Amino acid sequence: MDYGSLKERLEKGKLIVDNKNNKELLESNPKQFFNKVLKDHPQSDFIIIHPYGVEKLGPNSYELSLGNQVYTTTDELPTDFELPGTPRYIRIEPGEFAILTTHEYVYVPPDLVGFISIRYRYKERGLVNVSGFHVDPGFFGKLLFTVFNAGPSDIVLEYKENVFMIMFAELKKQLANVMKVIG
Repeated sequence: MDYGSLKERLEKGKLIVDNKNNKELLESNPKQFFNKVLKDHPQSDFIIIHPYGVEKLGPNSYELSLGNQVYTTTDELPTDFELPGTPRYIRIEPGEFAILTTHEYVYVPPDLVGFISIRYRYKERGLVNVSGFHVDPGFFGKLLFTVFNAGPSDIVLEYKENVFMIMFAELKKQLANVMKVIG
């Protein structure tokens, strides 16, 4: 299927995920959801971003928000923002590393590669992505970012705040064997 824009591809992904049954399955069992979507759409060229919001779609990127699982090197245990009584903020001190997840599930089809970044407003304060910058074709799940605070001050992030972005580039040739069912 030929799409004229990234927005059209994302809208296609939105329609697959926004079906109530698919949404419930995604939230309860992401692997089973992904296997079901691949079975129902074996020649898939759609992107899945869930939850999806059209307001997060830019000219060439999609904003991703901070997920519920975070870990900083000064914490004894990871923070889960969804646990009762947990604050909705994380503080990354100067010189500290953190592992952050996205709130959204992302699927990159076999004819695209994703490029991830941190939004500029965090970069200018010293937050640096040290985990890598691409998302392989065929990837499905929540993205992990390892970051380092190279700035002089604490950086405070809020749960579900738009911290990251993903951009997509088309591959000239679709990678073989990317469309396999995950176990």
